[in-house]
Amino acid sequence: MDALDEWTMEHLQNYLGLIEKVQPFVEQGLNADPPFRQLQIRVDWKNAGSPCALTVILANEKLEGRTKRASTGCRWTDDAYKLKTRLYFWLVERYGLEARYLPISHRQKRSEYQGA
Repeated sequence: MDALDEWTMEHLQNYLGLIEKVQPFVEQGLNADPPFRQLQIRVDWKNAGSPCALTVILANEKLEGRTKRASTGCRWTDDAYKLKTRLYFWLVERYGLEARYLPISHRQKRSEYQGA
């Protein structure tokens, strides 16, 4: 077993947990009118010893945004970035989302979509 396989096995529960948290949020965005098809994911660092989180940002053609924050379960940012990359490509492939840099303020939209 190579290092990548060992890493994947070690973090599989974290990855599956992220998918479980983010998937309903993405599906809800795709069903909106107009649909939220543009995707950006950001790693949020936390205090030392706390798990890192990912913020998934979706936007529609009007650049209206929705955000969803989910813990990665990872204490190291390197692991969080690997999970981010895997989640990013899985969402793009599964849902046909567009990879974008979105000029949407997370703080501005967070209160609107906290429960999404």
